[in-house]
Amino acid sequence: MTDAPDLRAIESKIKAKVETHLADAGRGGGAYVSNRASELGLACDTYHVLRWLRPELWQPPDVGLKKIFRIGEAMERPNLRLVEDAGFKVVEHGRPYSWAPMKISAHIDAKIIVPELSPDPIPLEHKTLSPNGFRFFRKAYDSGADWHAILEAKYTAYRKYPAQLQVYELLDGAAFGAWMLFEKASGDFFFWIHALDLDYAESLLRRAERVNAAVAAGEVPTPVRCDFCRDCQFQKSFCFLGQDFGPGHDVILDPSESAEWEAKLDRYAELASAASEHDDLWDEIKERFGGKTTIVGSWHLETTTYLQKRKAQEAREIEVSRLNVTRL
Repeated sequence: MTDAPDLRAIESKIKAKVETHLADAGRGGGAYVSNRASELGLACDTYHVLRWLRPELWQPPDVGLKKIFRIGEAMERPNLRLVEDAGFKVVEHGRPYSWAPMKISAHIDAKIIVPELSPDPIPLEHKTLSPNGFRFFRKAYDSGADWHAILEAKYTAYRKYPAQLQVYELLDGAAFGAWMLFEKASGDFFFWIHALDLDYAESLLRRAERVNAAVAAGEVPTPVRCDFCRDCQFQKSFCFLGQDFGPGHDVILDPSESAEWEAKLDRYAELASAASEHDDLWDEIKERFGGKTTIVGSWHLETTTYLQKRKAQEAREIEVSRLNVTRL
């Protein structure tokens, strides 16, 4: 009789192979050859020029972040199909745009016909959000604010969203565009319509012009510290070399992941009295950052290790690690 196969080992091998494929697929990185609409809202010319001229200083997303991105990719198509099934005409799924004179590129999720606004389809951008991210957008929307309020968001990654949609409207010649904002945990969603703001859109074009000129000259603008720096890899690989930022960090987060985890840490601090959700969030935080030291927005996470006696009557000691979370 042959030995039974080690099912756990086989399962782990399958998972490892799939994760390796995910890590290698579309690795990102590489030099930019256009100003991406999804990033023009990032208000740092130095960042944009470095993505063109010094791509080796920017690491592609790790497999953990790619898993998060895949959630949005996986939900986009069925959600747009839901809108179609509800009776709306949704067209031009995944259409690429380019504006050669400004070297701007875009990849629109879809366009939707909203008869009350125009007989022509308008840009529709699908955004998948964490519960805390969804709560932030919903709160701004319910307050009666228009999309400009997102430009002041504490979580800097969100500030790029309006710019992306405004560029789509500009390239499409549309007076309006819309977000479909989807919460990945509950399945809740809502729509937020944007009117084109020509002044703001023009400011994005001026940014693209400055970047194009700097790239053509091969000159990186002098770094100026701003809100975006805290989540930017270039702050240590180029912009502020030699400056003392304290102990080294084991995790460098993409801005979107940093925004999501900062929201979770903020929520964790608010939930001390709600033990169940508090403990669930703590387990998630420990799983992602246990054994590591990093900064997530305004939070500092540090793992300390010390020796502890197993029992009072025993001399044997064991190594214990503790994750400490404090607000900067």
